[in-house]
Amino acid sequence: MNSKLEEKFRQFAEAQQETLKESGLTVEDFIKDAMMWAESEEGKLELNKMVLMDDIKEIESEINEIKSEIAEKNSQINELNNKISKKQKAIDEIDVEIKNL
Repeated sequence: MNSKLEEKFRQFAEAQQETLKESGLTVEDFIKDAMMWAESEEGKLELNKMVLMDDIKEIESEINEIKSEIAEKNSQINELNNKISKKQKAIDEIDVEIKNL
């Protein structure tokens, strides 16, 4: 976990190098400070919160995908029901004609 976390902090720091320079920090200083923060109670809570938020986004994405699949299946069901209705109507018309013979 620490190496993954350090890598995430490194990616962030490298993307924000100019801002870090303006603040008088190097990438390594930022990573060191961030890793120390991550060990604090506040840091642990924030990191857990970030993980949970990512999990929530992933689950919401999966839910939306499932909803889309359900909508597609419902559309297919409606099309089949329309075909069945048309065929039943044709059958009923034929039955009426046969009875009239």
